[in-house]
Amino acid sequence: MPTDLRLIGSGSSPYTRKLRAALRYRRIPYRFVVAGSEEQKALPERPLPLMPCLGFPDPDGEPTDPMSDTTPILNRLEDDFPERSVRPADPALRFIDALIEEEGDEASRAHARNRLGTLRSWQQRTRKLMPIVMAVLGGAKFFDKEPTDEETII
Repeated sequence: MPTDLRLIGSGSSPYTRKLRAALRYRRIPYRFVVAGSEEQKALPERPLPLMPCLGFPDPDGEPTDPMSDTTPILNRLEDDFPERSVRPADPALRFIDALIEEEGDEASRAHARNRLGTLRSWQQRTRKLMPIVMAVLGGAKFFDKEPTDEETII
């Protein structure tokens, strides 16, 4: 089990904050390294320079296995550190968890690209996503019709 994890990122990045929150909640020890710092330059190159990176140590304790996509990082942490899981055990809930996480990541990307259109596009995506979630849960159809702008409380 790795013990010397290093999270390289920017404190203002929503993806870095997502990883820091998961690591803190799960009580997994890690060291935060500011992207572009001298310490970061001594570490292996990040696969995606603009994204946060979590360096997993090799058997000698050196961080040699960097990962940059937050969802696979969280999945690997689930495998390496089974305590205080952030993923549901139930397969249906795990599927919904994956949909919500992907939607959250997409909303973060959309927000970074276009701050003005984010709320509207989020509403449109939610209208498409919720029937899938309700079908997985075995419930009735969430929207019997497209809600009007006045009916939408988002």
